[in-house]
Amino acid sequence: MLSGMAEPVKVALAGMGYRVRDYCPVGDVLPGMSYLVRRLLENTSNEGFLRATFNAHVRPESLLRDQAQSSLTTGKTAGLPIKAKENGGIMHHFTNEPLTDFTIADNRRRMKDALQATRKQFDRFYPLVIGGREVRTEREIASINPARPSEIIGRVAKGNRTNADAALEAARTAFPKWSRTTVDDRARLLERTADLLRKERFELAALEAFEAGKKEGKLAFQGHVPPGKGYFIPPTIFTDVSPRARIAQEEIFGPVLCVFKARDLDEALAWANGTEYALIGGFFSRSPGNIERVKNELEAGNVYINRGITGALVARQPFGGFKMSGGGTKAGGRAYLLHFLLPRVVTENEMRRGFAPEETGGG
Repeated sequence: MLSGMAEPVKVALAGMGYRVRDYCPVGDVLPGMSYLVRRLLENTSNEGFLRATFNAHVRPESLLRDQAQSSLTTGKTAGLPIKAKENGGIMHHFTNEPLTDFTIADNRRRMKDALQATRKQFDRFYPLVIGGREVRTEREIASINPARPSEIIGRVAKGNRTNADAALEAARTAFPKWSRTTVDDRARLLERTADLLRKERFELAALEAFEAGKKEGKLAFQGHVPPGKGYFIPPTIFTDVSPRARIAQEEIFGPVLCVFKARDLDEALAWANGTEYALIGGFFSRSPGNIERVKNELEAGNVYINRGITGALVARQPFGGFKMSGGGTKAGGRAYLLHFLLPRVVTENEMRRGFAPEETGGG
């Protein structure tokens, strides 16, 4: 609780045997308020210990119990209760399938086997399915292994307008029956589909690995990782990369650098602004005119000129981006607090006519 506020409440809580934390801001106002707001949001969270303790009266041993065990024994999943269905079954709330843990040897073995099995099925033909029947077409789309263009991962039937019309007619025919299908039956269908995906998750991952393994540039340099346990990526530099290549467009959370040669500043800015991310940008130049242009045109939350692009200082260089890199609000600065405020516009006509009473109130 905040120092100097709700003192009777603090005394009452302490008298009930609870530990009371008294926040007393020290230092600059803005960083202190940012920290206080963050803690208030955490403490009032629907999943927080405070709410569970005071509102739901959950015992401390239940809060500290292993979450996997807690879901089975307390009838809760992701903080929501599991409801009993009228027919005696159990309706579980949705939870995402956990990611595969490749630190487990069996998972690594299964993935390796899936890659080998998938390679044996290369060049397989996949027909269209319309109204529950397979439809073969004269034309097809070949999916090429990006890492080895001589390999065809699979061939997919290419539909035409006649196939599209047949698919729409099949959907119209099936709709009356589907519209009368109960929610439980639809949910069971989704669960069966999820079971199939779960059963063949390694085979699906293997297909994605072959599809995504593009050779998108020339390896110019790759460092070495010191020996030891763990999974690490050495510093890596690519050249001859297209600005539209995947390694040039996506965020790679590792020491990977792509080097481009731009024709001029116009092309360089077009490449830099042509991504879905806009967190940090940097520019080195001795031209004052080019520097001013980059300041105005480079789309990035933090722009650094003639210096490194890391090491933002709180309250001096507020940090944050936009596009797919964030909502634009800046942690560590005045703009960050605006995220928690509602803007208001008050307009007053200051022209006074007639008698103005000294007392406030009335119309």
